[in-house]
Amino acid sequence: MFTKSVRVPGLALAGALCAALSISPLQAELSSQAIEDRLSAIAADAATVEEHAWKMEKALRTKNPDYDAVRTMLGDVSAKIESLGEAVRGLEKESPAWASSSDEYALMLEKTTLLEIFAKNKSERLESSTANKDRRILASKAKGIALRASMLQDTANSYGD
Repeated sequence: MFTKSVRVPGLALAGALCAALSISPLQAELSSQAIEDRLSAIAADAATVEEHAWKMEKALRTKNPDYDAVRTMLGDVSAKIESLGEAVRGLEKESPAWASSSDEYALMLEKTTLLEIFAKNKSERLESSTANKDRRILASKAKGIALRASMLQDTANSYGD
């Protein structure tokens, strides 16, 4: 079988750009509706993180907190935050043009990164031998996670406003 090679101006550059961005040249940008659906899912997950973080904060404000229950809650929150990070970063892979030009995306990425840092720091402090002494700090960190999750939720919901 004999095939003929045809050069299309700019196609090689587009292919190289797509390869650098790890997307196929035929992959289309997400539609506005698909982006809105993803942002709604991110907002819902952020609401779940917020709810669980407030429960952690309340549990840590008691006189004798159940640290095993708090560890379990933190594990659930950390997993959800990790999932949020993947979802937010996935938007950049699925719709690079939107992500590069969107203020919402930059804010969501920043807030997700802060949530990841807060959860990691809280986990490290909870595992330390001074957890009981640090319970007010742990409660404050839980509050910080809840507030940042709320901000992430607001940012995700602001798309299209």
